[in-house]
Amino acid sequence: MIDYDHFHVLNYVKKEEYTGSMNGMRYMLKRAGVGVKDKTVLILGSGGTSLTARALCDEDGAKKYYVVSRSGEINYDNCYALKGVQIIINCTPVGMYPNVEACPVDLTRFNGLEGVFDCIYNPDKTDLLNAAESLKIKCSNGLSMLVMQAALAEKIWTGADVFDEEVERVIKKIALNKINIVLSGLPSSGKSVIGREVANILHREFIDTDEEVVELSGKTPAEIIVSEGEKAFREVETVAIKNAAKLSGAVIAIGGGGILRDENVHALKRNGKICFLERDLSLLTIKNRPLSEKNGIEKLYNDRKDKYFSTADFTVKNDKDALSVAKEIILKYENSCD
Repeated sequence: MIDYDHFHVLNYVKKEEYTGSMNGMRYMLKRAGVGVKDKTVLILGSGGTSLTARALCDEDGAKKYYVVSRSGEINYDNCYALKGVQIIINCTPVGMYPNVEACPVDLTRFNGLEGVFDCIYNPDKTDLLNAAESLKIKCSNGLSMLVMQAALAEKIWTGADVFDEEVERVIKKIALNKINIVLSGLPSSGKSVIGREVANILHREFIDTDEEVVELSGKTPAEIIVSEGEKAFREVETVAIKNAAKLSGAVIAIGGGGILRDENVHALKRNGKICFLERDLSLLTIKNRPLSEKNGIEKLYNDRKDKYFSTADFTVKNDKDALSVAKEIILKYENSCD
């Protein structure tokens, strides 16, 4: 039986409050279809949240668990030698905003992982979770843990019942307020016009990364491409995209080739959903667009279409008026945040 008096999370708390913290973590795993019973768990970090993870492992009958810390017997260099790790729970701030370009461990060095959980909830997907998704491993951020913990705290203090349906409603509401909407697509496909319409409806900040390129360099994308070449433009564009990707709850229109670099897509997906905005090729223009003029719209599309579809969380056709298209994007965005 766990001696709760020896555990403290943030501050010394009574048993009921600590149980809420543990149940919040349990809920995070449950939503992903994972439990710790009879599993070998790797807990990253040795602070208060780590204590919650250890208590959960004890309470729910984990086969064994290991605690990784920078100065402990098991550290971030030798943890890969552990055999049979099935679940990883990150209880450190590594990868949290604003230092998002960080990951505590390399998941590819573990065999047989069944679940990866990050108690961080900003950004929506840390590099750890992006890696888990790419490896087809069940995973979750810490938002559901936080919301359930808050709901259980309310029950303690007010006696209000806690219903999963209400918890899920709050989780989705928070997610919808913080996850960016990113529009990708060919040049002149309407990303800026539609993006502004979406931002206006949702009362969100709108960012056009081509405009950010001008702010950074003093030149338009076309001017950079003509005078310095496409590679020079892509370098500035990546800076603009990464800056925009750190925002929360924004609408972001990226340049037609913004999805060509994996690092751009990776940054955008940390805290955003990407919508590929399709438009009939006959309606696109090549004016003041050096790459479209050089290659032709059809070739540009054929060269990029696999990237557009593979990086998109959803696709919308820009074949109606701007308001109708914007509303369709919002609907698909909301459904993608389930």
